[in-house]
Amino acid sequence: MDEDRALGARQILGVAREQAEALGWRWDGLVGVRRAGEVWTVTVDVVETRRTPPTMDILAVYEMEIDREGEVLGWRRRRHHVRGQGSG
Repeated sequence: MDEDRALGARQILGVAREQAEALGWRWDGLVGVRRAGEVWTVTVDVVETRRTPPTMDILAVYEMEIDREGEVLGWRRRRHHVRGQGSG
């Protein structure tokens, strides 16, 4: 691993936002960021279905794994819920 190429949390978030945009995700909010060894996990809320009123939007929680050099390793949907009804 080339330490000069290792990215910090702010840069990893930029990579995650770019990937989300490329996938057509409507990023609603950041849920969490963590690093375990060489891999960052970014967890975000994404609007899957817009509804009226907006409090009825369907949100999904996605996790994206990114290595320390900014390569996206994968992503998956963890769960979905109606906005305001919690994600527990």
